[in-house]
Amino acid sequence: MIGIIGGIGPAAGLNLARLITEQVKVQRDQDHLPWILMNQPGQIVDRTEFLLGRVKENPGDEIAGQILTLEKAGCTVVGIACNTAHAPVIFDRILELLNRANSGIRLIHAIDEMVNYTRMNLKPREKIGILGTTGSYLNKLHENPLLEAGFQVIDPGLNQQEEIIHQTIYHPEWGIKVCSGPASRETLRSLQTAINFFRNEGAGALVLGCSEISLVIDELDCDGLVQIRPMTILAEALVGSICTPLFPPDQVQGRLP
Repeated sequence: MIGIIGGIGPAAGLNLARLITEQVKVQRDQDHLPWILMNQPGQIVDRTEFLLGRVKENPGDEIAGQILTLEKAGCTVVGIACNTAHAPVIFDRILELLNRANSGIRLIHAIDEMVNYTRMNLKPREKIGILGTTGSYLNKLHENPLLEAGFQVIDPGLNQQEEIIHQTIYHPEWGIKVCSGPASRETLRSLQTAINFFRNEGAGALVLGCSEISLVIDELDCDGLVQIRPMTILAEALVGSICTPLFPPDQVQGRLP
């Protein structure tokens, strides 16, 4: 059974559950894969706030506890519906606590899966833009493994990262975390500005480096850019660990032309 750590944010967890459900061809309800979504947003501190040093509690502590709860409920494989939670200082803490508890759970690493997918589907040295949180940006969560895999990563600069990209996610009045269905005009305008910047800088692909961005990306002009969706790739990996999935070509294969 598949376990999902949601609540970070809640819409991203629901989206991952939906993506998992869509991965398998079925003829009746009973053919669907079982999964459990753990959604306790109040229990996990903000990942970016921790990475920026604004809170001391490592969110990996609570995430590990929730994974162990999922394991007790019968889950054998787990995915975390948050890109930023895969930052090494958080993810390594999760693994440490799971090992201490002698957990047998298989925890899929979304960023590793994303890099493997990108390596298989993009040409070497392709320029890539990343739409993610400032916590991910400062920790080079996506950048370092993509560079190691031989790609070029376009740096938007800290000012644009904080004032445009990060605000589309976290702004307390109009960001995706408070307004994703539908997205606010401010979010769409800011995200489009970031997308246009990366395209003008020669990007051939975009990494949707925050799980919530995939909830609104279809409302934007990404013409000419391959969309690399870590949560869709994670859903594929989770299903693939259980059975042979049916991959929606317009999602899992990154909208390749």
